[in-house]
Formats: sequence, C-alpha cells, structure tokens
Amino acid sequence: MKSTVATGRKRLIKKVEQIQDEALLHAIETLIAFANQKDESYLGENLSDYNLALNRADAEISKGSFVAHEKAVQRIGSWRKRGK
Repeated sequence: MKSTVATGRKRLIKKVEQIQDEALLHAIETLIAFANQKDESYLGENLSDYNLALNRADAEISKGSFVAHEKAVQRIGSWRKRGK
C-alpha cells in the first residue's frame, strides 16, 4: 500500500515519541532544520565549493587518509560509553 505524507508523518511521530537517545533526537532535529532551509544551498555552499570539497576528500582518501567504517563504529561506541 502506498504511503501518503500524512500517514508517513504519523508513523514517524510515533517512532520519535519512543526515542530515548538524546543524540539521535538532536540528529533528527538537525535533519529537519536542514530540510526546512530554503535560501541555503547544500551545506551552505555553492555547487563549485561543494565539488571542490569532494575533490579534496577524494584526494585524501586516495592517500589513505580515512577511517574505515568498522573503526568509526568502534570509536563512536567508545565515545558513547564514556558519555554515560
């Protein structure tokens, strides 16, 4: 069955009401604030600045300057443990 905006909103509200993780709530709030921005381009940058940032990031990755997903998950887990 196809979901309408109204039913999707209701479903999300129910899920958000059950969230106990403050960081997750903040992330959702940030996402909503970003979605509501009408005058800003992506990340507050113009397309050429955004493409330049992507090219720089690709160059860093090519040099091996990155954190693997598994390692990032481990780091975040240790930060969360320290925060409790």
